[in-house]
Amino acid sequence: MKKKIPYGFFAGLSGIFAFYLTAAVIIAFVILNRIEAETNSSASLFGTWYQTMLFVLDILAVAATVFFIVMAVIGRGKKRDRDVNEGVTR
Repeated sequence: MKKKIPYGFFAGLSGIFAFYLTAAVIIAFVILNRIEAETNSSASLFGTWYQTMLFVLDILAVAATVFFIVMAVIGRGKKRDRDVNEGVTR
């Protein structure tokens, strides 16, 4: 028998990562922008290697969250179809 992958759990986990990575990107940008404003410069979202890395990881986490949510919904629909076809009532 095929093991079921817990897509809902992975969706929640990647959603948490996406939330905190988004917060980290925003906080890093705001802090560096304030520092640059004091030195009469301007900050960029991709000014340093760690800002670029945070941004890329954030995009990957958001994409993973969307993927896992879609797979969880598809899996739930297949389970419901299988229950209807087998005559299982809830």
